[in-house]
Amino acid sequence: MFDFFFMSYDEPKADENFAAVQALIPHAKRVHGVDGIARAWVTAAQRSETTHFYTMDGDSRLLPGFDLKLEDFSGPEDRRVHVFRSLNRVNGLVYGYGSIHCFHTEHVRQFKKLDVVDFTLSVATEGFHIQPALVTETCFNTSAYISFKSGFREASKLASATNTYAGTEVEPNTYGRLKVWTSIGLDEPFGDWVVLGARLGAIHGHNYKDNKEKLALISDHHWFHKLFESYSDCDVFQELKRLKAECSNLDLPCEDFSSEQSHFIKNILYNV
Repeated sequence: MFDFFFMSYDEPKADENFAAVQALIPHAKRVHGVDGIARAWVTAAQRSETTHFYTMDGDSRLLPGFDLKLEDFSGPEDRRVHVFRSLNRVNGLVYGYGSIHCFHTEHVRQFKKLDVVDFTLSVATEGFHIQPALVTETCFNTSAYISFKSGFREASKLASATNTYAGTEVEPNTYGRLKVWTSIGLDEPFGDWVVLGARLGAIHGHNYKDNKEKLALISDHHWFHKLFESYSDCDVFQELKRLKAECSNLDLPCEDFSSEQSHFIKNILYNV
């Protein structure tokens, strides 16, 4: 069995989620409060005592019957990043966002670029493999701030195509995923903040897709707090309307769906 690390920073339900993980995976360890996403994952690698290690986000939960068996795994020297699938409860998407990953320990220890936009994607220099198993649900909509940050970060990566694994082409469904993030979710708690963050993130990613320094800000917790504070007292409904017009001007995918429409769409398309 490989080491298993529960990665947390400021998620409101991280303690509760970690307790649930330990009940099912007793050898799970926790990396908490490390400033900088890349630094947190390198910290896990430094603590790992096995050839590979798993990581799980602090706002994710294990699904019943989860199975972390790795398919198409070539043994101790397999340096690919293995990515399981996760269900997004806010917008119904099922892909690698918020999922469990398996890394080669020494490969991560040697990673030095700690200011990258997305650590997981950047470290996959030896390739990656999508595991077919659906093992977690990501439940990040626990506060306005966390919801805002989550939507912003992912939409920024999708709009700038920095969600692409190292050395690979942009995924054909990137545009569709971006449209879901910027449109669906108002039926869930803090879903309006997810969509608000996603629309702002899409604009950020579009505007700075060729500026690595600006894009890397999405991994800076302090920057995010200041950004959120500038919107914390806004009229979310009116801001969503304004941002839809701005997204349209930039040819970014974005639709206004009510809570009822969001729920209907997820039931039809995603069976959530």
